[in-house]
Amino acid sequence: MAESAARRYEPTTLEKENLEAHVDLCAERYNRLDERLTQIYNKFSDVEHHINEFKDTMQADNSKYIKLLFGSTATIMAGILSTVVALLISGKI
Repeated sequence: MAESAARRYEPTTLEKENLEAHVDLCAERYNRLDERLTQIYNKFSDVEHHINEFKDTMQADNSKYIKLLFGSTATIMAGILSTVVALLISGKI
């Protein structure tokens, strides 16, 4: 854990003696916490966006490979079928 993240806030003497100062400091702390959480949220959103882009690319590439595999299989099957037909016509089977 980063040092700043592990830091504890102890109330100052002014905070202990003055409720308005305590309220103001707490508001500032909550604002800073909100800013940090917003930064984390934005980073996770960026990561999610990149993962979705990667997934879409992988799906598109996978589709291309399936088409290539299907075409190759059809070519091999046609070659085998034409060989069988040629052998039947020549009378060797």
